[in-house]
Amino acid sequence: MRIETGNQSDELLFVDEDVAKPSSIDETLDPWKLLIVDDESDIHRVTCMVLGDFSFMGRSLEFHHAYSDVEARQMLEQHSDISLILLDVVMEQDDSGLKLVEHIRNVLKNRFVRIILRTGQPGLVPLKKVIVDYDINDYKEKSELTDQKLYATLVASLREYDHLVTIEENRKKIELNKMGLEKIIQASNSIFELSSLRNFAQGVLLQFESLSGVDVHSIYTKVDGFSAIQERSDFKILAGTGYYTDHLEEPVDEILKEEDLNRIRDAVSQQTNQYGSDYFVCQVQNNVGQTHVLYVHGNNLSVKGVDRELIEVFNTNISVAFENLHLTQEIEHTQHEIIYTLGEVTEARSYETGFHVKRVGEFSRIMARRYGLDIKQANLLKVAAALHDVGKVGIPDAILNKPGALTETEFDVMKEHAMLGHKILGKSKREMLKTASVIAHQHHEHFDGSGYPQELKGDEIDIFARIVAVSDVFDALSSDRIYRPAWNDERIYGYFREHRGSKFDPDIVDTFFDALPELLEIRALFSD
Repeated sequence: MRIETGNQSDELLFVDEDVAKPSSIDETLDPWKLLIVDDESDIHRVTCMVLGDFSFMGRSLEFHHAYSDVEARQMLEQHSDISLILLDVVMEQDDSGLKLVEHIRNVLKNRFVRIILRTGQPGLVPLKKVIVDYDINDYKEKSELTDQKLYATLVASLREYDHLVTIEENRKKIELNKMGLEKIIQASNSIFELSSLRNFAQGVLLQFESLSGVDVHSIYTKVDGFSAIQERSDFKILAGTGYYTDHLEEPVDEILKEEDLNRIRDAVSQQTNQYGSDYFVCQVQNNVGQTHVLYVHGNNLSVKGVDRELIEVFNTNISVAFENLHLTQEIEHTQHEIIYTLGEVTEARSYETGFHVKRVGEFSRIMARRYGLDIKQANLLKVAAALHDVGKVGIPDAILNKPGALTETEFDVMKEHAMLGHKILGKSKREMLKTASVIAHQHHEHFDGSGYPQELKGDEIDIFARIVAVSDVFDALSSDRIYRPAWNDERIYGYFREHRGSKFDPDIVDTFFDALPELLEIRALFSD
């Protein structure tokens, strides 16, 4: 149906579509609070009608209404827990909605509520300017909001809001728990800074052993322990001390005796911590379906009284911390997948395999570590390297996929991809994309200054770009291209020796040969 409001340009279009059946509503759960801000009463009426039976995660909608910027501000003061705002841009003034966005983010300091701008006059508020200059979450023309699109937009926005609130609530829980005992505060501070799951698990294990009250360094005490995560029905060791140090990544049922396995099974099935005369088991089950287990055993390991209370409080912190860590890693993994996919799409235009960007990333990570860069830098380079040729999206197909040699004019056009990639990525403030921008810009520079586009030389070229230059050429020469077949290995090695110090940083070439066995394994693993 089409509902026309008093302003002919303010139109909401809701056509009959097959919308997903709403999930059942749990009456014990509070509804999502939805604030509709629009000066047209018909907009409020139709929105409520279309979303009347909406539910998500077992929660229905609670509608709140404001017909002006002023009313919306009053409503937000009264209801700080509003989840989502459907906001008209043009009301009392042409930019009333935008002013309200600034008030929400900068005055109320509300970073959680999701804001969807709806306008019937897109010419007054250009999409590119609004999406860049204002902290909003979506921008829709009223004429494009079918009932199905509105439903999908709400689900995505509420899911994002729920994730943000969950992280914030967990952060507050951690802070409250950390205010207890000095020992808990020190233990929490020392592990919450760790980022990788394995490092985190190792830190947790060491802190649990410390909180047990047993001197693990005493010559009279022998303590072994491990931290494990459940994968399907099995537990796999993430971190270990003593005997378990040499059993990382192994299933616990292949290592433990039946007596030890039964202790862990009991703790998990009963969802309680277990304490014995020579062992303790702590289980952590979070809201994202993961179970972590810490098992420590040894002589003189009877945990009692205050030590047991400390472990129980600490275990509560760990449950929250593991959940936050999982959510953070999910976000990071999603970002990395998007970057890899974009890199693969770019390569697909030039009939090159999508594995090219994966191999270049892995080659670069390996050489970065061999060269001396830390793990964080190496992992950053691995992902950022996937976008080294993103500028090729701006190169004509006739040049990009020409089977023969390029003319001088064509090669000049091809060289523009380095600058184009830099421009595409360079406006971002995210470390990952800023790094990718530098790599895209400089990976065709030569160590002697004969490269392009800036004719940089030596250390003027970023170390990441110098590493990717070697990785990219190694993979390109190892693979068939539309204009030539792959080279054999000896010819490739000769090429790097010949251009060591001219095209390529001599130290990186040396690193390449040092890391060659690992590089060849990666090439075989991700072969075409």
